[in-house]
Amino acid sequence: MTSMKTKSKNIFAFNIPFYFLVITVTGLCGVFYFINASSQHNNSQVIQTPEVVSDCNLNIVRRTDLKLTKPLVLFDKEGQDAHLNSLKESILSFINEQKVSGNVSSVSVYLRELNDGNWISINEGELYSPGSLMKVPTLITILKDAQKNPAILEKELFFRRHFGGIPEQTITGPALAEGRSYKVKELLRYMIEFSDNDATATLNNEVNFETMTKLFTDMNQILPNKQQQDYPISAVEFSKYFHVLFNASYLNVDMSEYALDLLSKSAYKDGLMRGIDSNITVAHKFGERNVNGEQQLHEFGIVYLGNNPYLIGVLTKGKNNKVLPLCISGISKIVFDYMKDSNLKNGSAIK
Repeated sequence: MTSMKTKSKNIFAFNIPFYFLVITVTGLCGVFYFINASSQHNNSQVIQTPEVVSDCNLNIVRRTDLKLTKPLVLFDKEGQDAHLNSLKESILSFINEQKVSGNVSSVSVYLRELNDGNWISINEGELYSPGSLMKVPTLITILKDAQKNPAILEKELFFRRHFGGIPEQTITGPALAEGRSYKVKELLRYMIEFSDNDATATLNNEVNFETMTKLFTDMNQILPNKQQQDYPISAVEFSKYFHVLFNASYLNVDMSEYALDLLSKSAYKDGLMRGIDSNITVAHKFGERNVNGEQQLHEFGIVYLGNNPYLIGVLTKGKNNKVLPLCISGISKIVFDYMKDSNLKNGSAIK
């Protein structure tokens, strides 16, 4: 990759109260501080469990924290779609080739056609360490509060110095300048476009952990416990964050558009993007992690292919982080070529 450089950092040599797992998915006590505190406040402070309803072959998740309305958060069709079986077989064949070659030890894939909700998944029970993928819920959390107080995005935060002690990150971009202030919206751009850990660490001073806790509960996801040093997650579970952004069902339309616009400017091009025509808009985010010597690299994205946009997530494990991007890009190309061909057969315009 020519636009990005390699370096190692560590992010835990600083003091942030109740620091969350945002970057390396550790330090989870902050969430539980607010869960415990919520029971000591009035009813409006209590974290509500979302309502999950299965009806007409749909799994529907609605918020239950409001008095008169139950806004739709997520819906899923039950069962994988049979018309995507041939595509699924092609992906499985490629994954098997990668395993035989020793390039990967485990791969999971999630694919959803966003207009009609048809979906397939592969190896959906496998759990992964998300790494920088968790910057997406951080983004959603900050924008959720900015809906009520837009001035949050203009607030300036002082960045004193680069943080030490960060677990290794090999995919990096332009660094923040030490000893100067940045607006929150500038730090969000560094966090998403360049996956910058310094920007994320600085933003953590502003993260409302009660809002983040509610995001987890509203997504109907398990809250991590205090002893966890990681937050393993599946492809299906993480896909929810991109799903709600596309549908503008959690943030309002303006903030959902803002988030996806940032994600569409991601500088990382060696994964999903290598399998997609260069003229196609993709809102995407990668995450990497080294867990006990095992390399992990993942990427999720919304591919705006003509009249048939789709969500794809590929999560990988292997010994060599140099070949994992090739697995992601290979699967991305298989899916893109299939979707592009389907659009042409159906007479849909491809832009």
